[in-house]
Amino acid sequence: MQENSRDVLEDRLVSEIVLKLRKGINDNGQASLGVSGGSTPVNLFKKLSKTEIQWNKIFIFPVDDRVLPDNHPDQNGTLIKQNLLINKAKHATFIPLIHFYNDSKINLLKAQTILDSIDRPFDVLILGMGTDGHTASLFPNSEGIKNGMDINNNELLVEIKPTLAPYTRISLTRSTIEQSKNIYLHIYGNEKKMVYDKAKSSDNHELYPISAFMNMPNFNLYWTE
Repeated sequence: MQENSRDVLEDRLVSEIVLKLRKGINDNGQASLGVSGGSTPVNLFKKLSKTEIQWNKIFIFPVDDRVLPDNHPDQNGTLIKQNLLINKAKHATFIPLIHFYNDSKINLLKAQTILDSIDRPFDVLILGMGTDGHTASLFPNSEGIKNGMDINNNELLVEIKPTLAPYTRISLTRSTIEQSKNIYLHIYGNEKKMVYDKAKSSDNHELYPISAFMNMPNFNLYWTE
């Protein structure tokens, strides 16, 4: 790979995201952007925050989050506010998934009600992927994974309790992700590419949740070393 391949990839992805968001604004007067946490998208967020677009017509939300207090360093909402909702993007409307961190059941109901106020299908989702094949907080072998991956579950969100990761989570369901207009998987490194290739050859969506989306026409891989 070229020395600055990650920068090049991020620039390409920013251009693609902006193109789809502009289309959403032109078609419907508003657009929606769901984003993931972790270290991978941080530089992408900063680049995206500086772009010229009608941010006041864009809704931004996490595709998943940890049920933690606002501004907790492990909350995806905190990462998004610090790295995306800045510069020009500070004029976007942020839709958090955490409202009652001390009661995950009540929080799930509240988050679904608020997220349901955004027009669907969502315009853009940026997904990540773990080395276990999870995406959003759809973790294999977790409490809630069967419900989250059930294609007949039309709820927007699901509560997930991972067995090998900390904190109770709230995540978009498989059906919510699938119904979105444009899905981008943004990953780096050879290890994750190997996981991606292994997942693509599997039909066990509960073991490799990311595999459920790979063959969809609205799914796009953005990977480099």
